[in-house]
Amino acid sequence: MGRMRWSGQLLGAPAVAERVAGPARASARVTGRIVHETVPPVFEYVDDPVAGTTETTVVSPPQYEGVPATVAAYAADHGGRAAVVASVQTDAQGGFLIEGLTESVSLRVVPSSSDWQSGWATVATLSDWPGFASWLQWIRPPEVDVAPGTDLGMVEAVAAVASGRVVDAGSGAPIPAARVRYDPVQHGFKTRLGATDHDGVFSIRGLDYEEYHVRVNAHGYLGGVLGAQFLLYAEGQGSTWPGGPLPGDIRMIKSS
Repeated sequence: MGRMRWSGQLLGAPAVAERVAGPARASARVTGRIVHETVPPVFEYVDDPVAGTTETTVVSPPQYEGVPATVAAYAADHGGRAAVVASVQTDAQGGFLIEGLTESVSLRVVPSSSDWQSGWATVATLSDWPGFASWLQWIRPPEVDVAPGTDLGMVEAVAAVASGRVVDAGSGAPIPAARVRYDPVQHGFKTRLGATDHDGVFSIRGLDYEEYHVRVNAHGYLGGVLGAQFLLYAEGQGSTWPGGPLPGDIRMIKSS
């Protein structure tokens, strides 16, 4: 995707790096804003039957709010070990400013809340749509690509929460105290546990960007594995990512 400059996106007083090497200069800065989407965009699609194409117009861009996070700048590996050269906290709008950089860095973003996943902000994933955020990637980039003078603009945090509703397959009534377990398919990731409330609703936080086996059990009902999709597969309607809506209620059959 193309690179964009987002100089108008930073709001409020920026956080300043703990270490500053020499006088601050604009060319030695890296800026950006860590956000999450609060209002989705609205698009308009116009078909051209002659050309066989569809033109997409943004009627209204998405709206965002800041995400509290720590942004750490890592220099290139020296001797097989990456060094943190600066670390800052985002301001109330999610904005950050790192000054005094003398070389390109990789940026590691660690949100303050477990509702959001940690990740890496890179130039390669910058959005080329004005008013739209770029995104964090889970795996550290192979190259140190954020050069001094770069404005990353808005970078969208990835949700680390899954939520849903467990109901009786016959009556549709909510099932309270159902146990929901997310077991990672790959080794090295943590199992996450949750339980439904009196409305049959559960919410599990701290999920990784990873594929999970989802198991549900409840007293008096047949339990089992719902599937091995990215996070959740319910009622054969598809899958969802952390933070996204479930494709449907999880319906359980009584054991007797």
